[in-house]
Amino acid sequence: MLEISNLTTEKLDKKFFGKIAALVLKKEKKAGAISLVLVSSQKIKYLNKRWRKIDKATDVLSFCFEAEGDGLLGEIYLCPEFIRMDSRANTETQNEDEARKQKVEIARSFIHGMLHLLGYDHRNKKDLEKMINLENKYIKKLFN
Repeated sequence: MLEISNLTTEKLDKKFFGKIAALVLKKEKKAGAISLVLVSSQKIKYLNKRWRKIDKATDVLSFCFEAEGDGLLGEIYLCPEFIRMDSRANTETQNEDEARKQKVEIARSFIHGMLHLLGYDHRNKKDLEKMINLENKYIKKLFN
Protein backbone atom coordinates (compact mmCIF):
# COMPACT_ATOMS: atom_id res chain seq x y z
CA MET A 1 0.00 0.00 0.00
CA LEU A 2 1.19 3.49 -0.83
CA GLU A 3 -0.05 6.59 0.94
CA ILE A 4 0.87 9.85 -0.78
CA SER A 5 0.88 13.40 0.54
CA ASN A 6 1.73 16.20 -1.86
CA LEU A 7 2.85 19.31 0.02
CA THR A 8 3.99 21.01 -3.20
CA THR A 9 2.29 22.55 -6.21
CA GLU A 10 3.72 19.81 -8.44
CA LYS A 11 1.35 17.60 -10.43
CA LEU A 12 1.32 14.11 -9.04
CA ASP A 13 0.67 10.86 -10.89
CA LYS A 14 -0.43 8.58 -8.06
CA LYS A 15 -0.80 5.58 -10.37
CA PHE A 16 2.79 5.96 -11.54
CA PHE A 17 4.14 5.96 -7.97
CA GLY A 18 1.88 3.01 -7.15
CA LYS A 19 3.29 1.10 -10.12
CA ILE A 20 6.84 1.78 -8.96
CA ALA A 21 6.10 0.70 -5.38
CA ALA A 22 4.36 -2.48 -6.53
CA LEU A 23 7.23 -3.40 -8.88
CA VAL A 24 10.00 -2.89 -6.33
CA LEU A 25 8.17 -4.61 -3.48
CA LYS A 26 7.30 -7.59 -5.68
CA LYS A 27 10.82 -8.02 -7.05
CA GLU A 28 12.35 -7.58 -3.59
CA LYS A 29 9.82 -10.06 -2.15
CA LYS A 30 8.66 -7.60 0.51
CA ALA A 31 5.28 -6.41 1.68
CA GLY A 32 4.20 -3.41 3.66
CA ALA A 33 2.96 0.12 3.43
CA ILE A 34 4.96 3.15 2.41
CA SER A 35 4.22 6.78 3.06
CA LEU A 36 5.43 9.11 0.30
CA VAL A 37 5.57 12.86 0.93
CA LEU A 38 6.45 15.40 -1.75
CA VAL A 39 8.02 18.49 -0.21
CA SER A 40 9.67 21.79 -1.13
CA SER A 41 13.43 22.27 -1.21
CA GLN A 42 13.18 24.32 2.00
CA LYS A 43 11.36 21.50 3.82
CA ILE A 44 13.75 18.76 2.67
CA LYS A 45 16.70 20.96 3.63
CA TYR A 46 15.20 21.36 7.10
CA LEU A 47 14.64 17.58 7.42
CA ASN A 48 18.13 16.81 6.14
CA LYS A 49 19.66 19.19 8.68
CA ARG A 50 17.51 17.94 11.54
CA TRP A 51 17.96 14.21 10.98
CA ARG A 52 21.25 13.90 9.11
CA LYS A 53 23.05 17.08 10.26
CA ILE A 54 23.55 18.08 6.60
CA ASP A 55 22.51 21.67 5.93
CA LYS A 56 21.46 21.39 2.29
CA ALA A 57 18.58 20.21 0.16
CA THR A 58 18.57 16.73 -1.35
CA ASP A 59 16.38 14.69 -3.68
CA VAL A 60 15.17 12.01 -1.28
CA LEU A 61 15.16 11.10 2.40
CA SER A 62 13.98 7.77 3.78
CA PHE A 63 12.95 6.92 7.30
CA CYS A 64 12.60 3.21 8.04
CA PHE A 65 9.82 2.10 10.42
CA GLU A 66 9.83 -1.67 9.75
CA ALA A 67 11.12 -2.44 13.24
CA GLU A 68 7.94 -0.99 14.71
CA GLY A 69 5.99 -4.00 13.43
CA ASP A 70 2.86 -2.16 12.28
CA GLY A 71 3.28 -3.01 8.60
CA LEU A 72 4.56 0.46 7.68
CA LEU A 73 7.97 0.03 6.05
CA GLY A 74 8.68 3.72 6.34
CA GLU A 75 8.37 7.19 5.00
CA ILE A 76 9.99 8.65 1.90
CA TYR A 77 10.31 12.39 1.31
CA LEU A 78 10.89 13.48 -2.29
CA CYS A 79 11.73 16.98 -3.44
CA PRO A 80 10.57 17.36 -7.07
CA GLU A 81 12.13 20.84 -7.28
CA PHE A 82 15.58 19.48 -6.35
CA ILE A 83 15.16 16.44 -8.62
CA ARG A 84 14.26 18.70 -11.55
CA MET A 85 17.37 20.87 -11.00
CA ASP A 86 19.61 17.85 -10.44
CA SER A 87 18.34 15.98 -13.51
CA ARG A 88 19.54 18.79 -15.77
CA ALA A 89 23.08 17.83 -14.81
CA ASN A 90 22.57 14.06 -15.09
CA THR A 91 24.47 12.78 -18.12
CA GLU A 92 22.53 9.49 -18.20
CA THR A 93 19.34 11.27 -19.31
CA GLN A 94 20.75 14.22 -21.27
CA ASN A 95 19.45 12.99 -24.64
CA GLU A 96 15.89 12.42 -23.46
CA ASP A 97 13.08 14.92 -23.82
CA GLU A 98 12.56 17.04 -20.71
CA ALA A 99 9.24 15.52 -19.57
CA ARG A 100 10.51 11.95 -19.83
CA LYS A 101 13.77 12.92 -18.17
CA GLN A 102 11.89 14.39 -15.21
CA LYS A 103 9.75 11.27 -14.89
CA VAL A 104 12.80 8.98 -15.01
CA GLU A 105 14.64 10.99 -12.37
CA ILE A 106 11.72 11.22 -9.96
CA ALA A 107 11.22 7.46 -10.39
CA ARG A 108 14.92 6.88 -9.72
CA SER A 109 14.79 8.96 -6.53
CA PHE A 110 11.67 7.14 -5.32
CA ILE A 111 13.25 3.74 -6.08
CA HIS A 112 16.39 4.84 -4.23
CA GLY A 113 14.29 5.77 -1.20
CA MET A 114 12.43 2.46 -1.35
CA LEU A 115 15.68 0.51 -1.49
CA HIS A 116 16.79 2.24 1.70
CA LEU A 117 13.53 1.21 3.37
CA LEU A 118 14.22 -2.36 2.26
CA GLY A 119 17.63 -2.42 3.94
CA TYR A 120 19.99 -1.32 1.18
CA ASP A 121 22.59 1.33 1.85
CA HIS A 122 25.60 2.91 0.15
CA ARG A 123 28.17 3.34 2.87
CA ASN A 124 30.86 1.84 0.66
CA LYS A 125 31.55 1.60 -3.08
CA LYS A 126 30.35 -2.01 -3.40
CA ASP A 127 26.99 -1.24 -1.75
CA LEU A 128 26.60 1.92 -3.84
CA GLU A 129 27.17 -0.06 -7.04
CA LYS A 130 24.59 -2.61 -5.94
CA MET A 131 21.99 0.11 -5.31
CA ILE A 132 22.73 1.83 -8.63
CA ASN A 133 22.41 -1.49 -10.47
CA LEU A 134 19.04 -2.16 -8.81
CA GLU A 135 17.83 1.37 -9.58
CA ASN A 136 18.83 0.91 -13.24
CA LYS A 137 17.13 -2.49 -13.37
CA TYR A 138 13.84 -1.07 -12.11
CA ILE A 139 14.07 2.01 -14.34
CA LYS A 140 14.50 -0.25 -17.38
CA LYS A 141 11.46 -2.31 -16.37
CA LEU A 142 9.37 0.84 -15.96
CA PHE A 143 10.43 2.70 -19.09
CA ASN A 144 11.26 0.03 -21.70
